[in-house]
Amino acid sequence: MRNNRVLKLFTALLAVICLYQLSFTWIARNVESKAKQYAGNDYQKEIYFLDSISRENVFDIGFTQFTYKEVRDYELNLGLDLKGGINVILEISQKDILNSLSGFSSNLIYDQALKRADVAQRNSQEDYLTIFFQQFDNLVVEKNENTKLSDFDVFGSGILRNKISAQLSDNEVKRIIREESNSAITLAYNVLRARIDKFGVAQPNIQRLENSGRILVELPGVKDTERVKKLLQSTAKLEFWETYTYRDIADFFNAINQREKETLASAEAATNKTKTKVKKDNKKSEGESIDDLLDATEEEQTMEDGSAESLDNEPFFKLISEGNITYEQPIVAVVTEGNRDKVLAMINANRDLLPPSIRFVKFMWTSKPIGQTNLYQLIAIKSNRRGKAPLDGGAVVNANRDFDQISKMPVVSMSMDNSGAKAWAKLTKKNIGNAVAIVLDNSVYSFPVVNQEITGGNSQISGGFTLEEADDLANVLNAGKLPAPAHIIQAEVVGPSLGEASIDAGKASFLIAFLVILLWLLFYYSQGGIYSVIALVANVLFLFGTLASFGATLTLPGIAGIVLTIGMAVDANVLIYERIKEELFKGKSIKNAVLDGYNNAYSSILDANITTLLTAIVLFAFGTGPVKGFATTLLIGIFTSLFSAIFITKLFIVSKLKKNGKISFYTAMNKNWFQNMNIDFLGKRKIGYIISSIIIIAGIASLFSRGLNKGVEFVGGRSYVINYTESINTSELTSTLSNQFVENGVKASTEVKVFGKSSQVKITTSYKINDVDNDVDLEIQKKIYNTTKKWLPNTGNFQQFEAGKDGYGIQQAIKVGPSIADDITRGAFVSVFISLIIVFMYIFVRFKRWQYSLGAVAAVFHDAMII
Repeated sequence: MRNNRVLKLFTALLAVICLYQLSFTWIARNVESKAKQYAGNDYQKEIYFLDSISRENVFDIGFTQFTYKEVRDYELNLGLDLKGGINVILEISQKDILNSLSGFSSNLIYDQALKRADVAQRNSQEDYLTIFFQQFDNLVVEKNENTKLSDFDVFGSGILRNKISAQLSDNEVKRIIREESNSAITLAYNVLRARIDKFGVAQPNIQRLENSGRILVELPGVKDTERVKKLLQSTAKLEFWETYTYRDIADFFNAINQREKETLASAEAATNKTKTKVKKDNKKSEGESIDDLLDATEEEQTMEDGSAESLDNEPFFKLISEGNITYEQPIVAVVTEGNRDKVLAMINANRDLLPPSIRFVKFMWTSKPIGQTNLYQLIAIKSNRRGKAPLDGGAVVNANRDFDQISKMPVVSMSMDNSGAKAWAKLTKKNIGNAVAIVLDNSVYSFPVVNQEITGGNSQISGGFTLEEADDLANVLNAGKLPAPAHIIQAEVVGPSLGEASIDAGKASFLIAFLVILLWLLFYYSQGGIYSVIALVANVLFLFGTLASFGATLTLPGIAGIVLTIGMAVDANVLIYERIKEELFKGKSIKNAVLDGYNNAYSSILDANITTLLTAIVLFAFGTGPVKGFATTLLIGIFTSLFSAIFITKLFIVSKLKKNGKISFYTAMNKNWFQNMNIDFLGKRKIGYIISSIIIIAGIASLFSRGLNKGVEFVGGRSYVINYTESINTSELTSTLSNQFVENGVKASTEVKVFGKSSQVKITTSYKINDVDNDVDLEIQKKIYNTTKKWLPNTGNFQQFEAGKDGYGIQQAIKVGPSIADDITRGAFVSVFISLIIVFMYIFVRFKRWQYSLGAVAAVFHDAMII
């Protein structure tokens, strides 16, 4: 009696706590719904509205009040697949960290070790530092040299020169380098965290992944994903450079133009000579007269000598003269976007023509095109032997968005520390009348002409910014620069339309499963079924309340875990009720039948849930993304379902028995169902062996002949879910895209499948799988757009296609680099192996017979082979 009272009190308190936790979610959704109504389809307006009320009280529970920001912190988080947004894994380049620590060493063994490490990493699970150290040691042995990591031209003269002495062994140097690398990655994590905090995203998630240079960033609800990628990957390497004018560079460019002209003339002369020979041979074969042959020869010879019509007289100048260039400006070229790489390639190929006075010149493009054109300006930077700027961003102590007093355009104003102010004053005094280039991540943002010495350490960056661009630039400058570039090696972008569709699908699957189980329980177990339904409702409440309390994130796989949890809760009730029915059919009283039924079912229920619990722990420990979300809900669901299925149903049943001593666990219709069923399973085992053997052998043969069609998570690549206006012929589209995705003459693996409705497809390709740069993402998306735009709304353009505007275009984008794919594959195998070991050991400990363990594991393996 006393135990029942305690149980009732605990259940009531748990229900109240869960309702309290979920109330924050309801309030937050209500506020966000009002914001959407206010903003219409303007996402920025919606964000500004929510930011403006973030510190206003929106939830009053009498004894205390909560602001919208506090409510949002306590609400149940939704994952990307339900809310939309972006999830990326960034990898801090350990190769760049090594180069920085070594001062960009030119040592031959160091350089070769880096190159070997680049190749070896593609097929290795080791981190880059370990691979580099192995390759360095191997090269020292191969070349029989005494090169050490502490040598002056390796790490002895870099930024670690105060920590590394010539007397240190390689193992000691490796330890120092690893410590410095870890510190750099920690710094990168803190910088990224600061940027994200200033970005103003609701419920951001940023984690440093252990034992790697990888950082996970999840930003639910974000729609401008390209802006986020730029923000995360910007190194924020700010530099102030002196510049050359076109007058200083003119002779070098004239020399390039002349050499290119001579190269083209030689090539065309050789071509025309070949044409002349062919024509002579043809005319001879047709029996033409000697006079005709002489006339033809004279005509072809004129072409061979080179005419104005046959040669492009200014091959280099034609590329760089798309706009006005004056001798006094640092703008040395104006080039179309498509010709930028070609121009730089020409310049770099002819650097041997540089006069000594400008031999260290660097060329950098402006960060944005001129106005609404596709023209970029090339700026000539005064570099030096070390390639170090006179002043860098380390001197900047504060940056903020401002407005230019004349143009009224957004700019970024900066203030510097004392040493920076002195260096800035010196730099501006030296360059009065000349331009100083302000460079961020090797792109020129502005190049103002200095009119006078600037003291006080104040400066300004202009560059035709939008408000968001100016805010982001100030953000990254305040947060600090990354110690090395951060590359996106895995990315998942989910559009809000697909997120809403996922929510609808999740709701539907949950409600259908819940309704079907509810009806079956009521039909098959009568009054006992009613109590099971009450327990199920309580289970769902406890489950969602616990998720909200722990700050867990609900995902679509998480909903699948909840549905599975409901099934497990019902399974526990089925075991209990069937045991009770067995006792009743033996003639026991209802009270004794209930007592014995519960007692006899406990062991089976616990065994089933403990093995599931152990497997869920393994999934949580080794899984990533969706698998971890599934494991989280499954772990919580196991405890809530056990409590609900066992204790809550027992509470109601015992109370009912005490009230009138009557309760039914079947109806008149199904009372005798399955009572006399007797199947000789062991007698029919040979039939089972034959069927299983046939299926497994066929499966193994299929595995060897066709192999598994692995998803992008396991092999790497890019995958896009795209919605069109009409049904798509997937075979035709696969063939067309395969011809577009050609790398080094080989067609990349490309697959197109219908995804959901017939007008929505999932396109997966391994094109440029080893290249994780954003430029490749853009290239692939443009190829898909150009190939399929006939199936998009006529009013659309590429920007709308990329953003998934109005529910059309890219709804989801996933990128998985080959290294992360290897990790996922390894994690999957490890999870399966460890799960089998744990199940084997549990059954062995529980039943003291290894044969039972072996049988259980063999059964699981058998089922896996059939799948």
